[in-house]
Amino acid sequence: GLFTAVVPGILLLMMRSLGWVESLNVERRSDRKFLLFVSIVAHYFSFQLLKNSVPVSAIHVLLLGSLVATALTFLVNLIYKISLHAVGWGGMAGMVIGLWPTGILYFFLVFCSALLLGGLALTARRALGAHSWGEIGLGYLLGFSVFALCFQWFG
Repeated sequence: GLFTAVVPGILLLMMRSLGWVESLNVERRSDRKFLLFVSIVAHYFSFQLLKNSVPVSAIHVLLLGSLVATALTFLVNLIYKISLHAVGWGGMAGMVIGLWPTGILYFFLVFCSALLLGGLALTARRALGAHSWGEIGLGYLLGFSVFALCFQWFG
């Protein structure tokens, strides 16, 4: 949590106080480049730190998926604005699908909950005018695909 959330969060606050970004919402595509790059480095550092210190677990796969999703988001963001919220919610649904053991009702309820909560959050982002449906759809597809594949292959 320190490297993947706290460090980028502190950096965002510093960038805002220095006037490097317009707002904490980081609406402009150009404002996101440096923050996404720092997030990639932080995720990579966290992944390497845990890889060498604890046995392989779902945390490794979660960090790997997060690293890949953030790197792909960074690359897409160079040409097209993408919803970071959608990447996260798509990743949540993809992770549940990737972990889904056959025939267990509990996972179906968790998956439906992830879809419902993600749908509400992303509809709110659209209603606020923060993103187009294309930006939301692309972000959700990216997050879902990366996490589902990572958890399917490595989980």
